[in-house]
Amino acid sequence: MFPFSQNAIMGTGIIALCLMLWSRDRWYLDQTRKGQRLVAWCGPDRAIWVLRAMLLAGIAFGALLANSIIRPIQW
Repeated sequence: MFPFSQNAIMGTGIIALCLMLWSRDRWYLDQTRKGQRLVAWCGPDRAIWVLRAMLLAGIAFGALLANSIIRPIQW
């Protein structure tokens, strides 16, 4: 039915969301409760790098999922 697998679509979506948040990382830290909590835990200088590390992990996960290296549990 679809030319792409569900894994490819989901992986691409995860990558897109991580890249969008990467472009708005300062806004996320300033304007959301989770971002403000991250700043409180890590400090303002380190919080940006912690967030970027998490986003890089999300991009890597999305790429592995899109290439079917990581496969979700099939019931």
